[in-house]
Amino acid sequence: MHKIAEKEFTPDDFSHEHLISDEPVPYSAISPKQFLMDLIKTLNGCREMYLKTKDKKWWWQMIQLLPTSYNQKRTVHLNYEVLKNIYFARKSHKLDEWHDFCHWIEKLPYSELITGEVELAEQT
Repeated sequence: MHKIAEKEFTPDDFSHEHLISDEPVPYSAISPKQFLMDLIKTLNGCREMYLKTKDKKWWWQMIQLLPTSYNQKRTVHLNYEVLKNIYFARKSHKLDEWHDFCHWIEKLPYSELITGEVELAEQT
């Protein structure tokens, strides 16, 4: 369940492919990429303190500092009806992760039941 402290944080744990690495942003002395690297150092420091002391205040620091770009693994069970709703709601979303998920849906067996591609093929 709560496995946030199980392994050290690394840049690969975060979505960071669009971060600027060579220029600071206005009102900041560092680039967004450097900010993430500093945050990772802080998170790992809190992790070490939590592992040493088991004091929950350090666990809370990790939880509340994690940005939305932190990639978390989730296991879900979905049927094709639910996937169809997700597919049409998210296929034009601006986040790359939703596009990746929709491409995965398109590769499922009988994906035409989800995407409606058979209906399009039959109409032409």
